[in-house]
Amino acid sequence: MDPRRLALILTGTPQERRSVGSGYLIAPRLVLTARHVVEDRDTRAEWPQIQIRVGHPGEVSTVRTKVSVLWRHPQDLDVALLLTDDPVEVPDSPVRWGRPVGKAPLPYEGLGFPLATSEEEREVEHLRGVLPLLSSGSRARYVLDQDPAPDHRTDGRKAWGGASGAAVFCDDHLVGVVIEDNQSYGNRRLRASPAHAFVQESEFESLLRQYADGPPQLVNIGASLPKARPPADRTPAEQALELALWHFLGDPKVCSVHARSLAGELGYQVPAD
Repeated sequence: MDPRRLALILTGTPQERRSVGSGYLIAPRLVLTARHVVEDRDTRAEWPQIQIRVGHPGEVSTVRTKVSVLWRHPQDLDVALLLTDDPVEVPDSPVRWGRPVGKAPLPYEGLGFPLATSEEEREVEHLRGVLPLLSSGSRARYVLDQDPAPDHRTDGRKAWGGASGAAVFCDDHLVGVVIEDNQSYGNRRLRASPAHAFVQESEFESLLRQYADGPPQLVNIGASLPKARPPADRTPAEQALELALWHFLGDPKVCSVHARSLAGELGYQVPAD
């Protein structure tokens, strides 16, 4: 996740701003966002005027430009690609795409512009929490359990309004796009369209060949193994466990015996020394 690629999306008519959304610059002229951000909710027509501001205002100088809708998912998935009028300088490292796998919840993060940050000039919110893969509906729509979450508003407007289109990252791989909130969970839960559901669509791949570094390559992302804390920060129980493990595994020969035994129990054949 690179704050320099963050995009604030403003849509409407020349006379009136109608909606605010988030996006992510995946190539010098391509912005990934949610489809409904750039559409009139009643008519499904694209807003005649779409402007963006690229970059985190607290980190870099932002760039303003107009955009047009280049691609919308053919099967009505809530994702879209916008084409900027002018190229925007992007970092050298390309966007990496991922597919969460396994059963363990994965930490996620993203950047967006929800209404809860400000009424007038939207500020950036650092979305973060866990993506529970076993939650209902996570195959078609990812569930995002948000750590910091706004309260419900008393004026009927959605506190998360404007976060739609934010790119979702696990282990620095783009895995989805925020599409809606779930107010049944007290504003603590968002939903996202999975990247694997749209990056392999033929026209999407073709556009990335044309405007980016080539078609996206999906990488499976699983929960990271827990890391031991520095010795000074470990609890007495962790220190005792370390001593016990060192007794059994400190000697390379003893460690080898245990490793071979474990491999055999898991069904793997280990070649002889």
